[in-house]
Amino acid sequence: MTPNTRGVPEDLEEGELEGTPECALPWSSGKRCRAPYFYEELLDDSLEVEQPEPARKPKKAKKGRANDTGGPASLARVELRPEHSPVTLEDIQRLILWILAEETKPRWCSVENKALVPRVVLLLAHGLDAEAPPPALGTLLGTPVQVRARSGVLEPGQSAHSLLTLARRAPREGPPPLRGRPPTLPAPASYALTLEQMEENGYPLPRLAEGGGGAMTVPAGYLATCAPEAGAAPPRELVALDCEMCLTAEGLELTRVVALGSGGELLLDRLVAPRNPVLDHVTRFSGITPAMLEGVTTRLEDARAELARLLGPDTLLVAHSGENDLHALKMVHARVIDTALLYPHPRPPAKSALRVLASRFLKRTIQKDCHDPVEDARAALDLALLKFSRGPDFGLPASPDARRARLADALHAAGRTCTFVDVGASLRQFMGAAGAGVDASDDGEAARRLAREAGKPGVPHFLFGQLRGLHASQVAAARRAAGDARGGDCARALRLRLRRVGEGCVGGAPEAAADGGRGSAADGAPASATEPATAESEPPSLAEAPSPPAPHDERAALEGVVRAVRSVHSALIPGALLLVVAPQGNTALSAALVGARREAQRGAGDVAAWTPEAEEVLAGACARAAAGLCYVCVKGGEVGSGALQAGVQGDSPL
Repeated sequence: MTPNTRGVPEDLEEGELEGTPECALPWSSGKRCRAPYFYEELLDDSLEVEQPEPARKPKKAKKGRANDTGGPASLARVELRPEHSPVTLEDIQRLILWILAEETKPRWCSVENKALVPRVVLLLAHGLDAEAPPPALGTLLGTPVQVRARSGVLEPGQSAHSLLTLARRAPREGPPPLRGRPPTLPAPASYALTLEQMEENGYPLPRLAEGGGGAMTVPAGYLATCAPEAGAAPPRELVALDCEMCLTAEGLELTRVVALGSGGELLLDRLVAPRNPVLDHVTRFSGITPAMLEGVTTRLEDARAELARLLGPDTLLVAHSGENDLHALKMVHARVIDTALLYPHPRPPAKSALRVLASRFLKRTIQKDCHDPVEDARAALDLALLKFSRGPDFGLPASPDARRARLADALHAAGRTCTFVDVGASLRQFMGAAGAGVDASDDGEAARRLAREAGKPGVPHFLFGQLRGLHASQVAAARRAAGDARGGDCARALRLRLRRVGEGCVGGAPEAAADGGRGSAADGAPASATEPATAESEPPSLAEAPSPPAPHDERAALEGVVRAVRSVHSALIPGALLLVVAPQGNTALSAALVGARREAQRGAGDVAAWTPEAEEVLAGACARAAAGLCYVCVKGGEVGSGALQAGVQGDSPL
């Protein structure tokens, strides 16, 4: 075979090279190779070669981002990871920021091709029961993930605030701490008040003697702590102090002094008889009654001497607003840890009350009826020990720079637009100047306007709305439950109301109907399988309580939620990601039960006595209300391995 003058082999048949980019060519040294780009020009007009695109090595996806590939018909795909559930509202917020603002990827959910998501729609449906969600929502949106609420008595506005605001932490100063090594905490002595702090807060301090010479003296009648005498017991390293006073003709005078050791052990508890006639024992605040002081002969000097034997110049004295205690004792001490300043008030010079700090940081209720100095001293001690273990930044109020920023502002900074469909007050609170607002007075109007905004091409990138109708109906039902608890068996009324919520107003519980209406632990309290049936005159057990049908307004509100979700889903543009979140369950019921318990414990009005069974019902209601749901789907896409349906057929939305 010899090439002709045009360089083409003569023995090739016409059309042999057509569609055959790889061929044996005389200048290829016997190797097979792709025809060069100029080969087409060497062929006759009757011979055509289709040149394929050269193979390109696929680019690696950037670390931490989903693969942004696909043609015009490609859609994102959602993959839920139930092993990381239940999730929090912060986790849901992190998903939104990851998709729209390229922030940290969440662990509980992954979105393939997230760059193809043109819009994220967040719809809050308050009041859905996580234990028995409407089956229609599962058919439409797929299997939800569980949400853990911060409390079982939250209001809808609190959940919306958690989702639509984010705390921006100040950047860390200095190098980060080494992993695996606990941070170094300052010594307890570093929390002692400075001289300037003691002066500003009115603590008794020594002063220069009048004679000059630089000698220091204490105010008249006061005693300064000093080193113990030789042979005496060593002073304590830390002592918690609290004193009670009453009003006399000369002002406030000491009536009781209590001192605790660092382990909470009682070191000193003395009643003190005032020297002047008592005008008011101030029993409400001091706990001192006239009967308690009858026959008491201990004077101020005696109690002060006992306390002084426990203290040395280096002893850390823990007290709340300790200047009042030291003035009542007429003592001067240099090393004081004041819990009122250890946990500063957000608006100084105001100070937080000890009961407020104990409730907030110790989850402890004190001073319920009157002040108990032992209880108060122990609370101050525990607050100080908590501060020692957590570090100097614990318990400090948030600075103005650390206030929760709006989610809308964070998305706006990433170049995203936002639209909020809600009542006017929420619009002003959450959208700021970075988003557009659409006012809606009720759920029906909110659903219509959400559907209209969801179907718009282009912007917005983030769309938010809320459905409050179900929660409003639950509030009305909870008020009826509280009314049922008056003048009758409180436990029976409450458990019937809880069963009604569990079987009717949440879209049905098939297992409850299958077993004849018998309850289970999911109904709010454990049922006894061996408890015999009771007569009508006696309150039935929780397992044998009848299951009345749900009120019409609650079921109608639930149907409205399903219709609203359907309308928004059907209006979504292709590829849009829809988040339907029930931040918590029926918190209206649990909040009403908490109020009923409070009234029963106080003996207010005609509220029936609160029983252990009623407490079990309340615990079950709070646990059930603290569970929420989160549905995640892409319009026209997939969740996990199952494709989503565009709608559900049937007469009833449920």
